Amino acid sequence: MYYYPVAGRGELIRLIAATGGLDLAEGKPYGTIHKAEYGSLSGLPLLQHGAVKLSQSGAIERYVSGLVPRFAALTLAQQATDHMFSCIKEDVLLGCAKVIFGDVASAPTEVPKLCDKWFAVVEGLVPVDGFILGLDYPTVADLAVLNMARGYMPFGAAFKHGKYAFAPGHPKMAALVERTAAAPGVKEYLASSPSLNLSFLDIDNK
Repeated sequence: MYYYPVAGRGELIRLIAATGGLDLAEGKPYGTIHKAEYGSLSGLPLLQHGAVKLSQSGAIERYVSGLVPRFAALTLAQQATDHMFSCIKEDVLLGCAKVIFGDVASAPTEVPKLCDKWFAVVEGLVPVDGFILGLDYPTVADLAVLNMARGYMPFGAAFKHGKYAFAPGHPKMAALVERTAAAPGVKEYLASSPSLNLSFLDIDNK
C-alpha cells in the first residue's frame, strides 16, 4: 500500500490487514508512482497486490477484507453493513479534515456539530454488548468505529482543536471501541502502530 505514515484514509486498511493476519507492506507515497494506473488522478491510498492495482480507500478496504477468510465468508448483508460503517467513517473523516486543514478557529463550533450528528447515528446502531454483526470477533464495521475514535489524523486532531470528547454523549460507541481495541490482532496493532497517533503537516501548531 502507498499512503502517508499517518492514520487518515489508510488506517482502516491497516487495521483490517492486522486483524486478519495479513502482511501489508507499505511503500513511500512519493516519487515515480504512476497513479493513473491505479485509477487515481492524485489521491492516496493506492494498493498493488500482484497484477491488481487499486485506488479509493473504500475499494481497497473491501478488497483487503476479501483476503481475510472470516471476512470473506460473511453474508452479503453482513458485508454491506461493514461497508456502510466504512462509508460513515469517510464522511466523518472528510468533515474533520475540512475543519483542521481549513478554518481551525471554527473547530470548537464545527467539530461538535459534525461529530455529534454522525456519532448519534453510530450510537443508535451499535450493540450494548459484543460486536456490530453479533459475532464473537470484530469485523470491518467495528474497526471503522475504532478508527474514528482512535486515529489521530484527522479525527483526534479535530477532537483536540474542537475541545470535543465523544464518549460522554455516546457511551455504547465508547464501550464498543474498548471491546474492539482489546480483541486479538487489534490489541497488538494498536500497541505497535507507527501511524495511528502521528500528526501531519504541523497541524497542531496552527
